[in-house]
Amino acid sequence: MQIKRILWATDGSIEAEEALKYAVLLAKEYSAEIVGIYISSTKIKNLYSDLYLLRKKLFNNLVKTDELNLEARFNSIKSKLRSQGLDFTSNILRGEASTRIINFAQSEKADLIVMGTRGHGLLDKVLIGSTTLKVLKKSKIPILAFKRREKKRPGIKNILVPIDVYEKKGSALEYATDLATVINARVFVVYSIRMVGHLYSIPSVLNELIRDSSKELIQRVEEIKVKRGLNSKKASDLRIKTKVLHGINPAVAITDYALARNIDLIVINTHSRGGIKKLVLGSTAENVIQSSHCSTLVIRP
Repeated sequence: MQIKRILWATDGSIEAEEALKYAVLLAKEYSAEIVGIYISSTKIKNLYSDLYLLRKKLFNNLVKTDELNLEARFNSIKSKLRSQGLDFTSNILRGEASTRIINFAQSEKADLIVMGTRGHGLLDKVLIGSTTLKVLKKSKIPILAFKRREKKRPGIKNILVPIDVYEKKGSALEYATDLATVINARVFVVYSIRMVGHLYSIPSVLNELIRDSSKELIQRVEEIKVKRGLNSKKASDLRIKTKVLHGINPAVAITDYALARNIDLIVINTHSRGGIKKLVLGSTAENVIQSSHCSTLVIRP
């Protein structure tokens, strides 16, 4: 896995500024370039959509002022990152935010998109249900959806990868192991069993399912090590733990485990073996993104 160009999408919020720190962290590890992007008109229209009497001249002035402020901010970032040996370029565009972000990321051949999961003081679920979720659904490029954590310094020491042992797509696990090798992080690989009535009533069936799933998890990890070309030295240095979880709601079991293990980043595929081709409301992937305490890196197989 190579990360040579990181697209940082900002809306001017505190969360977006914090997300930049993670873009910088990864850029240093991979010697990557950061490209900043800001969609100005969408923000203004959202803020003033109900003020139908707002004059066009005033609206245009607000847009221009907004763009000048962001241009100054981008210049400041460029100077700061240059002093750290990093390349930074920026672009201010207009239009529908998610569409412009996706198209620009593709045209710039970005390897990773970094976004904040909150903006303008809205609740997480509100924003994830709009711009960020639209990008997550449509983008073929991996997306790091940053979630701000109080008094938490930027860093990725523990990575969680929820997988389905009955699905052979290993994109998230491959990405996570490559990332962990570069940044020297620990990887926790989990499979969450959805509990139904007969599993509660027949403990022996659950225990057998846990044993079989545990074997599958270990086998998947070993297959990934071989596939990624990890020699014995690198394989021994790569710290991976496997765990089978169970609960009525797989997403809750995953996010609870993430919190208990002090996970910094969850790497997850965007759809399951059930045939879901994108993130949809109610899917395990989206529920994990919505309710997790930490950032998520979303991979589209």
